[in-house]
Amino acid sequence: MNVKKQKEIAERLIKGVTWLEVHGTDGEVAQGIREEMANMARQLCPSSPTDPLFLQDLVSALSETLFTWLERSPEIWEESLLSDTLFPCAKELDAVLALCTEGNSPAAKMRRKEETQRKLTALHQASNTAYRYRVSIVVTCYNHLAYTKLAIDSILKYTDFSRGDVELIVLDNGSSDGTADYLSSLDSSVRRMYFTRNVRPNMSYRWLIQGQFFVGFSNDAVATPHWLENLLTCIESAPDIAMVVPTCPGFSISNFQGIAISYANEISQMDKMEAFAAAFNQSDPQKWEERAVLMPFVSIVRTDVFITPVFDLGYFKIDFIDDDMSTALRRSGWRMFLAKDTFLHHFGSVTLRHEQVQENSLFFMRKYYHDKWG
Repeated sequence: MNVKKQKEIAERLIKGVTWLEVHGTDGEVAQGIREEMANMARQLCPSSPTDPLFLQDLVSALSETLFTWLERSPEIWEESLLSDTLFPCAKELDAVLALCTEGNSPAAKMRRKEETQRKLTALHQASNTAYRYRVSIVVTCYNHLAYTKLAIDSILKYTDFSRGDVELIVLDNGSSDGTADYLSSLDSSVRRMYFTRNVRPNMSYRWLIQGQFFVGFSNDAVATPHWLENLLTCIESAPDIAMVVPTCPGFSISNFQGIAISYANEISQMDKMEAFAAAFNQSDPQKWEERAVLMPFVSIVRTDVFITPVFDLGYFKIDFIDDDMSTALRRSGWRMFLAKDTFLHHFGSVTLRHEQVQENSLFFMRKYYHDKWG
């Protein structure tokens, strides 16, 4: 299928979404449109790679339209029609989005990289104030319910939502262990997204966040007293700071970002962890370290930087996406800090460990990084 045909199908898909938004999802006509959209989506998801630059733009355009609407009409998402067709499965996305070496030409990579760098540099002169919230917190999860519950419960416990300037979004990547039921039980103020498959990397929520700052929160991390206040103090201390990451247990992270702890890395030890963190989390600019590279198990990032997008979807196995983001920020004049006055617990690669061991993801993503940046 040539690019012209792909674009025609993409336009028809967006028109279909618009029709359903105006007229609703009930009735025979709506059902016919939905079936046609499913067929069109399948045509855009072949088993072999195609033009990576176009497909990345397509997914972004569809995301902007789909997710804004689906937030208001979640029933179509929960019925899994569009999620099963636009995002058929992680393995097929790996190919379809290119973003793998077979279909990703050096010229396409260079265009994408240069455009991202241009946009990031221009943001130094942009306003960063027109937002509904001060902070958007996003937790993505895939199974491991005990850790996910601990992460979200800790955010609800140690984050001040009383002023109405912080929003919480949770995204389930097709869990099969009761995670979706738990997320459904949360207060209605928590915004939820449900996928039927584990789509990696799933950045769809970037079209939903409405905060001036975006917090990406791993489902194997645990919030602690004053965590968000301290991170905000750091990132708001200078206009050229794009990202701040807290510290955590040394065994759970690389890059010399962790510290020694006095408790065991077990869920049963979280009471001791909270006491440790309460004493540790005292805001102190003298403990902020500017870094060239950061591993963001939890991070706070300027939203305008995040949605540029600074994340390259080519890192379909996730590894090295943090190195890529750090490089892109550094080369466009942005600074990054490790806030060593703020401690959050991190169990360490609970969700990604399988991919790192069984799929040799570090090898493939290291090659992608070096091919891109040299």
